Amino acid sequence: ASRFLNHSCDPNCKLEKWQVEGETRVGVFAARCIKIGEPLTYDYRFVQFGPEVMCHCGAPNCQGYLGAKRKINLDIIESKRRMQLAGLYWGFKRKRSLPPRLAIVSKWKQ
Repeated sequence: ASRFLNHSCDPNCKLEKWQVEGETRVGVFAARCIKIGEPLTYDYRFVQFGPEVMCHCGAPNCQGYLGAKRKINLDIIESKRRMQLAGLYWGFKRKRSLPPRLAIVSKWKQ
C-alpha cells in the first residue's frame, strides 16, 4: 500500500480503470519487480497539464515534458538506455522534499 505515486517515464506501476455499478474504480498494479523501499511510480504523461510541465524524473528514457507531445528524440533516449545498460550513464537524481514512504510490496512471481 502507498499513499503517493510519483511520476517516472520508466514507471514500476500501471493504473487500470474500470466501472463497477456505474462508478469508476482505479487499481494500481506492479508493471515490473519492485524492490523493498523503492518509491511507487507511474507515468503521468496521459494527464493533460495545459502548459508544458518539465519532467525531472531522471529515467534514462525521460521524455522531457508531462502532458505534451514528446520533445526528445527517441534515438537519444535509446542511446541513453544503452549507455546505462553498459554502466556508462546513471541519469540524474532529483531532490525529494518529503521522506520516502514505506510500501508493503508482495513478492512478484513471473
